[in-house]
Amino acid sequence: MLNKPIFKPCFHIEDVESVGVFLLSESEYFVLNGDLYEKLAPLIDGEHSVEDMVNLLQGQASTAEIYYTLMLMEKKGYIVENDHPMPSNMPSEVAAFWNFLNVDHTTATSRLQSTKVSVTSFGTVPTQPLITILESLNIQVAEDGDIAVVLTDDYLQVGLDRFNHKALQSQRPWMLVKPVGKMIWIGPIFEPGKTGCWECLAQRLRANRPVEDFLRKHRQPNSISTAFPTSRSLLPSTLHTGLNLAATEIAKWIVQGDHPSLKGTLLTFDTISLETKNHSR
Repeated sequence: MLNKPIFKPCFHIEDVESVGVFLLSESEYFVLNGDLYEKLAPLIDGEHSVEDMVNLLQGQASTAEIYYTLMLMEKKGYIVENDHPMPSNMPSEVAAFWNFLNVDHTTATSRLQSTKVSVTSFGTVPTQPLITILESLNIQVAEDGDIAVVLTDDYLQVGLDRFNHKALQSQRPWMLVKPVGKMIWIGPIFEPGKTGCWECLAQRLRANRPVEDFLRKHRQPNSISTAFPTSRSLLPSTLHTGLNLAATEIAKWIVQGDHPSLKGTLLTFDTISLETKNHSR
């Protein structure tokens, strides 16, 4: 039984007298019909304990009725325990976002504080804009992170093979992101021993780029060994779109403790058509 119940932060509460209490969220709504719901709603604020409610509603509802109604609301997922006050650096709308992932604000805060992320780049994509976005989400950025994020302008860019080898040796999970070009690429998340590695993806990409492979083999011996700069289209807005999408997925990965949607899966976003696709192995 909850001690100091509070409505989940994803709900906006409206009480219509003699009709019921409305719980509105972005994707659904619920109506709690009955006089007792109307009496309890203003007391479900995280400050009043269940004992307070029983005392304040004495003569209007029995203890058993109050307990049963609160237990029913808890079972249906309308209310939770306010066991930890909302952190000052976590607005209620942020807590509501984590709530949609079935993660309470206490767990989200703990995971964000205890997980460090390193940001590296191979190619021409700068790291500082992403670092700034991650820090705005209270994500800890460090040179030697628990998880790594790699920015690139091409998934076959020079240096990624060495990075992949080191990640396999250290057993460190990492995520690859291409925030430039017409097609933004996010993921996959590589987890050594659990998913395929970058080399698996690279083999498939090379097979789909026979012309680039031919040109690479016929380059002059002293030419610079980098990927061909084919992701040439870029607006400041599309770059920020890619970086913000990536930062959101990184935050979800940390807060959930996992990210099944991107584990071994590449997500692409077409900045022209707005089409999104998942490419699984």
